Amino acid sequence: MGNITTHKNIALQIMRELRDASQGHVGAYRPEDEWFFEFGNWLTDMSQMRDPAAFISAKLTVWNKKTGISLTNAAVYLDRMMGQPKPNGQADRDYTGELNGRPPKRNETTDDGALTRWLRELVFAWGYETFVHRGKHLKEDEYKAIFDIFYTQYYPHEHLDCPTFPGGPSDEMRVIGERVGSLVARHACDVPPMEPKPKQRGGGGPSAADAWVRIRIEDEHGHPLSNVKLRFHPDGGTSRDLTTDRNGMAEVTGLAAGTRFDLSCPISGQGEDEARLERSWSTQAISAAGHPIDATPTGPPGGGRKFILRAEAVKPTSSDSLKTLAGRANVSWEELARFNFGTDNPKRVNDALRDRVGCHKFVNNNYRFAGDEKGVMYLPHLWEQSALGVNQTHRFRVTRADGRPVRAAQPKGGAKKGTTQGGGGTGGGSSSGSTRALLAYLDEQIQYLADLLTFIEFHWKALARETLSATDRAKRQRLLVLFGHACHAIEDFYFHSNFVEITWKKLNRELPKGRARNKAEEERHRRIFHRRLRAPRVRGNALDPDASDDGTRHLFTGFFGGTDVFHTVIDALDGLNEKLQLDDPKGFARRFPAAGPLMQGKSTADISKQLEDDAKNLDDAKVKARMQVREYEAIVVLWDTLGWVASENRRERLREKDPTNKIGARHQARLLNGTYDRVFGTLQKHNLLHATSVDAIKRAFKIDRDLIFTPAGQKRSEWEKGVNLPDGILGTFAFLLTLAQTAEQEHHDSEEQSLEYDRDGLDGDDVTEAWNATNNEASAEVIGSHSLLAKDSPHKEPLRAPAVNIATRVSCFVARTMANQIVAHHVNVARFDQQASGQSQTGTFNTLNRGRCIDWLHLLQHFLCHPGECEHNWHVESMDMKPPSGTYKDHNTHYIIRRIDLATRDKRMKQDNRNRLDKEYHAFEDVNERAWQNR
Repeated sequence: MGNITTHKNIALQIMRELRDASQGHVGAYRPEDEWFFEFGNWLTDMSQMRDPAAFISAKLTVWNKKTGISLTNAAVYLDRMMGQPKPNGQADRDYTGELNGRPPKRNETTDDGALTRWLRELVFAWGYETFVHRGKHLKEDEYKAIFDIFYTQYYPHEHLDCPTFPGGPSDEMRVIGERVGSLVARHACDVPPMEPKPKQRGGGGPSAADAWVRIRIEDEHGHPLSNVKLRFHPDGGTSRDLTTDRNGMAEVTGLAAGTRFDLSCPISGQGEDEARLERSWSTQAISAAGHPIDATPTGPPGGGRKFILRAEAVKPTSSDSLKTLAGRANVSWEELARFNFGTDNPKRVNDALRDRVGCHKFVNNNYRFAGDEKGVMYLPHLWEQSALGVNQTHRFRVTRADGRPVRAAQPKGGAKKGTTQGGGGTGGGSSSGSTRALLAYLDEQIQYLADLLTFIEFHWKALARETLSATDRAKRQRLLVLFGHACHAIEDFYFHSNFVEITWKKLNRELPKGRARNKAEEERHRRIFHRRLRAPRVRGNALDPDASDDGTRHLFTGFFGGTDVFHTVIDALDGLNEKLQLDDPKGFARRFPAAGPLMQGKSTADISKQLEDDAKNLDDAKVKARMQVREYEAIVVLWDTLGWVASENRRERLREKDPTNKIGARHQARLLNGTYDRVFGTLQKHNLLHATSVDAIKRAFKIDRDLIFTPAGQKRSEWEKGVNLPDGILGTFAFLLTLAQTAEQEHHDSEEQSLEYDRDGLDGDDVTEAWNATNNEASAEVIGSHSLLAKDSPHKEPLRAPAVNIATRVSCFVARTMANQIVAHHVNVARFDQQASGQSQTGTFNTLNRGRCIDWLHLLQHFLCHPGECEHNWHVESMDMKPPSGTYKDHNTHYIIRRIDLATRDKRMKQDNRNRLDKEYHAFEDVNERAWQNR
């Protein structure tokens, strides 16, 4: 889960940006509502407490470990504890419904287990104390309404994490995700708008050879496509070769009236004259002849030839090869390889089959098609148009040959001076036709974020009024929650990826030594940095113990493997300890005046030991006497129940023999004898917990109690007969203790292995297993994993500070841009929307809201990219800057705002991409459940 304080500090900076950008425009933004932004940011991390795919997967993990469980009837127990998928699948999520205050249907996909429901109540209490009781930022009814709508579950795309792909060729291959490179065009901002200017013909009467033809080629957004070579073949005449200009236009004059002609685009040739997938388009539509040519947004660049063809996307079968596929297109296998991958070098073709098509079958040192690859191969076929007429403008609309939309324009003649080239094997020179150096899944997740930001901007403009009904004000608060979530995901791009490491490597900088406390830690930082620059490799069905790949070619985020969850648990426990401050028992005791005399004059260590001893010796007469003081009883019970969270205390207690059974047994006794009711009453009396939080915690403990006991207080018969467990292990609390104990051991083992490598003092250039093995037996250092890459916790060095700086900078830019758009459309009085003619004005949008929204996809691709694609190296200055308030608005990111048309806006607001990604992740629940059922 990372450290929520890191994201909170960034959120506070963003909230200042929003206040500053919206100053004087009360109708656009109200500071009293800004904490809804931080609430959305907080909920994004808290949603990880509900992750059905992970919980269902954990059933098999627990079963295989058989820790303290006799498995006669444990299947029933684990199903109740961890949940099961529902047979009807995932229902679509609906942002419009959420905006209007409709909570999603509970358990639409999964029957949540007891642990999930227990955690939900504790998260509710934690948030209530943070935002309502202690923080006093939100009202109780506002908090409850928002929580019910937006506390959903973890999805990889909501954190830009590498997704788990169901049904992969092996367990580990499925976990590390799809290693297919992006096929989306690289981003560029600095191309000035171009307005087409058709040539003017001279005066005079018509002649026999005065007919003309204009041909315009444009992409799906109406952007002109320049430097397309066309073959013009008139009936009975000589063929001519044409090339479209920067306006996507080609013109032929001096034709005889009534001439008919054919048009094609040659695709054969050598070198730059040969078709390549990344600079090829397929025809999508042709307009009616004579359609007027309007000024359009800037299009793709003039440099570098482009091709129009009929691209056939083919899913290879197990009997296919490059040679058989090439025969279907009447080309050689070398031509097919160059078309798809830009090379026919066998080694590079092999890499491309793995990285871009998803081949995993490895035979005689070559990848072969297995028939279950995620990617496809594209076959090029000649494009022709026949019997076209003269004295007309023929307008051809095309789309990328690989089926993906053109995301952004490219600069003419390549990158400007100061723009770093490289990444993804695209090389230097002109960026024409090159693709983004990301793994493809990130393009889909960035599209999801762009859709969300479009939705927020559209509806926020409509609510930019000084006078709002209670209903509309609640809508605006919910939009701020969504905006907080969106900014959190943007920040995670830099915290969870290799962006900062690739940048640091390209700059050839030394790691900041001040972040290391000693020589051994300095050694570890160099090793971690090296491993973050590598990419994971699988051998068979396991992570490769000897090798990894170059990780600088593509930018990617970390995957969650089997051990990552344990390090995530440790991070979460440390964050909870920071909140509870249970590692300061002396300060904790000061909150309970009546208990003070029982601990007076003792040091923190002495108090810790006294609380520890008293919790273990509750039958001792002296302890019983002290426990009669209700405040002291509350301290002991809290220490015994939650004290294992405290960093040092947890590590000692969880390494004891069978601590889970001892703590869990005392917990179960308190569930029955009313101890917790007295303790919560004491906490509420001293205003340390609000009554609403206490009610939530009581609901959590009731879930725990009902799982174990009947209403009469007897252990349920199925557990007595079917599962042989130590006393106390059955409940959700004890189950979490077991997970924490396993996590602590995993964390300890990983730390010991890392310390051994530290002591070895390995040379950073030494190619050894410890440096380059995907799995080096230190689970926190697995190459490509979330545990290795994540930098949003304080101890996640090296290069945490640069990651925080750039994440803050980009989120603040997005927030200020959004605020500026809302302010620009701010009106005091709602105007009647003409598209709502005949309806009441109640609930209609401002007229100004019908304007085009920002192209958020274009903006995000400017920032969320491979460092080699950052224009004018804007990221270097951002990474180095210090983040005091007021510096961000003056920082030049070289971004040029673009807008989208209404049709594109409406399409993005449907959030189709969100639901598709949701369903892909939910499919993993079914995969895990099948594995569990087939155990």
